[in-house]
Amino acid sequence: MLAQHQHPSRTSAAAPIWHTSSKSSLSKHPSSSCSACSRRPSRRRAGVSAQASLFGGLFGGLQAPSGSSSKLVERPSYNKREVVRLGSLEVSPMGLGTWAWGNQLLWGYQPDMDAELQEVFNTVVAAGVNIFDTADSYGTGALNGRSEQLLGQFITEYPGSANVRDNLHVATKFAAYPWRVTPRNIVAACRGSLRRTGLAQISLGQLHWSTAKYAPLQEWALWNGLADCHKQGLIREVGVSNYGAKELRRVARDFEKRGIQLA
Repeated sequence: MLAQHQHPSRTSAAAPIWHTSSKSSLSKHPSSSCSACSRRPSRRRAGVSAQASLFGGLFGGLQAPSGSSSKLVERPSYNKREVVRLGSLEVSPMGLGTWAWGNQLLWGYQPDMDAELQEVFNTVVAAGVNIFDTADSYGTGALNGRSEQLLGQFITEYPGSANVRDNLHVATKFAAYPWRVTPRNIVAACRGSLRRTGLAQISLGQLHWSTAKYAPLQEWALWNGLADCHKQGLIREVGVSNYGAKELRRVARDFEKRGIQLA
């Protein structure tokens, strides 16, 4: 399934993010509900192939037949004026979300889907997508962090040109778990994401949600930790996710005082 997540009461990114699972439908829906989650997993194999064809159609690029990713034609359908600037990053007008990767509870993920997910990944990269949304909390139970692991693996194994591969950007999010109460906890979380993805630097590091309303002291620690990640070169650009307008203005002002602009 591909789903564009929109939070009407929240700030939204300039580039829409579509989330993929192994289910065979396309929909825009708020992240709080998904009527397609009850679709039978027996249709998953045809579904992923349909997603690859769908993305190829959306972007106008060509994709190889199933099992022939090495023959992908790298041809973005958008032009340069449609490129989105996120700080120093230049990203495609549409991104790919990976919330479903590793999520057995909501999306029925199974490890035997990985080859088909990689086919989807290769197809959208060849079609010009170069920004991928993930999080350190994506993946359920023992599969926690699976989304980041798969994303790193697929980037490494992408069969196309090195120029395209080197221009792929990972935008991950660090969960505000109740035990992450010091800046060092966020730095450690960031290093964990780097290990799982196999990257030397995260293109866009974000706080997954705000704790300002229920744990304001933790919120300060989260900000400090994210700033430390930037200062240490672990992340290239800084952002936040699921912040309301008031919280967004506050964190933006604080980071400006540190000499850091939110992407």
